[in-house]
Amino acid sequence: SDVCSSDLFDLSGRPVRRLAEGVRGAGRHVMSWDGSDDRGHPLPGGIYLARLTLKDRTRSMRLVRLR
Repeated sequence: SDVCSSDLFDLSGRPVRRLAEGVRGAGRHVMSWDGSDDRGHPLPGGIYLARLTLKDRTRSMRLVRLR
């Protein structure tokens, strides 16, 4: 079991949504995003940055919201 977090940012680096946080066991995990911010408000279409942190490793990727 490892502590992990997954966060979503707009292109200016502002956090818009925490997708996951906590302890995860070994194995495959799937996350989804409904296009809303932490308060449940829909975000505009555009490019967002997702960051996944697990232990001491961080991975980032671009996400495109079409609507």
